[in-house]
Amino acid sequence: MSQPLCPECRLNLVWQHQGYFCLHCERRAIKHATCHDCGHPLESLNACGATSYFCAHCNELKSKSQALITYTLADKTTE
Repeated sequence: MSQPLCPECRLNLVWQHQGYFCLHCERRAIKHATCHDCGHPLESLNACGATSYFCAHCNELKSKSQALITYTLADKTTE
């Protein structure tokens, strides 16, 4: 599996606090999985350490290799 990249600066994302984070942009990255057949969002199914996906539009289970994975940056929050 390749290292996920920030969609804005194209640097590696790091796993931090249960999610991906771009240290350069200082923003959280949100993972999206879409069906390679129809382009609709996939529902993530996690069991026994393995991740599969379900497409409600196609009404089928999809493997990780059948999912198109993209990342978007979340809005910056002020603390």
